[in-house]
Amino acid sequence: MFDKMINKEILEAQFGNDDNYDIRFEENYGSLFPDGTSAVFCTNYAIQVQRLLPDHHVIVVGFSNEDNPDCDAAKENWGDGHDFAIVDDRYLVDPWARLVEAVRDQIVYDLEDADDLLLVEKIYGPRKNWKMVKEAIDSENITEKPNASFDLWNEPG
Repeated sequence: MFDKMINKEILEAQFGNDDNYDIRFEENYGSLFPDGTSAVFCTNYAIQVQRLLPDHHVIVVGFSNEDNPDCDAAKENWGDGHDFAIVDDRYLVDPWARLVEAVRDQIVYDLEDADDLLLVEKIYGPRKNWKMVKEAIDSENITEKPNASFDLWNEPG
């Protein structure tokens, strides 16, 4: 796991390579994470970020294309919507975009960096369109963590 200090480079190194997830292939089930979930869905990648960072505040958020039609993810048809992780209220982490669909090279965005923030807005749309993903709270061994700051994801702006 990680010590408490992380940054964009550390997150990129940890989550930017499939070898770090211990993915296995089973003939009848395809690619699976160690917890048995499919390694082809964006939600499951975001949940793996949450599982692998137990000492950090990680939430899984996402949007439906219907609620966020102007972002690149919707325009490029990444699916009906898209989910990703927010680490320590600062880093957006989206391994699926590179490792599954190969639609982006960068997978970690620093929400305190002006250039990254512009990219996030373009790719993922405004934060007001992001909602917490219920599956991440309900998944095995994941409990809802104290999250006073999550309200900012649902505020207008």
